[in-house]
Amino acid sequence: MSSSELVIGVRTTNTTIAEGCFEIVAPARRIMLLELQIQASAATAQSLGIGRPAAAGNTPTANLFTKLDPADETADVSGVIAWGGAKPTAPAIFMRRCNFAATIGVGVFWTFRAAPIIIAASATFTIHNITAGAAVDVNANVAD
Repeated sequence: MSSSELVIGVRTTNTTIAEGCFEIVAPARRIMLLELQIQASAATAQSLGIGRPAAAGNTPTANLFTKLDPADETADVSGVIAWGGAKPTAPAIFMRRCNFAATIGVGVFWTFRAAPIIIAASATFTIHNITAGAAVDVNANVAD
């Protein structure tokens, strides 16, 4: 696939404490995380973290990122919000953490364009529920 930017916008479903709620799955090549936005969808206080999970989730239900340029090849990066087996485990060290007040619409927007986060070939990157909370809306941009 030629270099292109891919995007996704999803609402997570897993709100369980100490479990992953969103996972980016790279194809058989490395990709770069350029932007990540997380926004509360309910008035529930919660803490979230992002990073490389110690273990990827099992049997993911994948949502493909969509291409910005319709002339690009088919997108092959997945954004996962449900797993048939184990969910991704917590990163050993979170790259970023955030805390939301109990207010709908609060959130964070991280941009990594100047220094993208690299997700290795066939590896994953996760948003992790540090505390129990509510579903969140996730918007992400990646490129290869």
